[in-house]
Amino acid sequence: MFRLRMNRFFRINFKWIAISIVTWTLSKQLFLSIKLWGLDDTVFYRADISVGLLFVSVLMSGIIDGFAFGLVDCLFDTYFKTTRFAGRVAAKTLVNLAIGLSLTATLVPMFANLSDEIAKNIVAHMMALPNLIILSVYMLVITFLLQLSKAAALWIQTNDLLQILSLPGDAVEEDRIFMFVDMKSSTMHAEQMGAARYSAFIRDCFVDMTKAADRTKAEIYQYVGDEVVFTWKTSDVNFRRSIEHYYFFLQNLEARARYYKKHYNTIPQFKAGIHHGKVIRTQVGSLRKSIAFHGDVVNTASRIQGKCNELNRDLLVSTAILDGLPEMYTADFEGAYQLKGKNQEINLFSIHPPAGIISSGAAATQKIRLHKTRMPLVKLRLNAF
Repeated sequence: MFRLRMNRFFRINFKWIAISIVTWTLSKQLFLSIKLWGLDDTVFYRADISVGLLFVSVLMSGIIDGFAFGLVDCLFDTYFKTTRFAGRVAAKTLVNLAIGLSLTATLVPMFANLSDEIAKNIVAHMMALPNLIILSVYMLVITFLLQLSKAAALWIQTNDLLQILSLPGDAVEEDRIFMFVDMKSSTMHAEQMGAARYSAFIRDCFVDMTKAADRTKAEIYQYVGDEVVFTWKTSDVNFRRSIEHYYFFLQNLEARARYYKKHYNTIPQFKAGIHHGKVIRTQVGSLRKSIAFHGDVVNTASRIQGKCNELNRDLLVSTAILDGLPEMYTADFEGAYQLKGKNQEINLFSIHPPAGIISSGAAATQKIRLHKTRMPLVKLRLNAF
């Protein structure tokens, strides 16, 4: 169990730890350059150490420092999620300073093969009050910039950042899968819980959605009230991921059923609709810009989700999605419907995943019926429409 948790921890935080290693390695090299060529009182010149060897030693120690800083940073965010931004920066700066001084004092003399006397001089030089103040301010600035980048990354997805960096007004046509996920009985929950408690309820649900998104590589397009819109670039694997995403989310809700029952006296239920096709990705707005997807696909996916209550189904997909799924998935044809704003009818299907994708508890909760030979029959019936 511990190994699984550690594997998941490093899988989730691998990118940030790698960014930390690169950032702190370069920062230490820059700081050393300032000390060597920007100041005249550095101990390294007096010790007559090879500059090349010194830079290599600091490079090696910087890699180790960066890994340690990144690891501590991710652990801090795991266990202190509610700490304010300023508190995070201050706490992490102090921890980084303590770890950095300890590792540098140990690793640089070791990598540079320095004598104990020179090593002691280096440590004394670093701990001198003027140098300690300079080092503290330097680490505070780097830590602040890293935390600001980390916070921004939670607000701006990678694809959105690339769009922002492109020329203003550039529009890109993409083939995408869209999933609209909406809470059932949300109005009733809001009335019973009150605004503050209902808001906390929604936030908890969104956390479980985000965990599922991490597993299925989903992009979170929008949060709208109690509804979330997920999207993937169209591909064979992403057809499967879009279905898995819904059931992984159910697993997360099931795992925290006691928590929801204890804190909110209810276990949330969600419905979802999925569709795919061509859309335009572009920047919109003037005073406040955002990335938007324009096209009939987005509206259709929303309308499909809206049919869940009417048909008493939790997950509905269009023919476009069904045709992209592997044979292991089964489906029931729910009928052809003319959705609002559409001129032509669209075939809707309820999807049932393979037994291995969901736990038995989730399957029982959703009353999922698995039919091993159902998919070929559905494929044949499609030809009639």
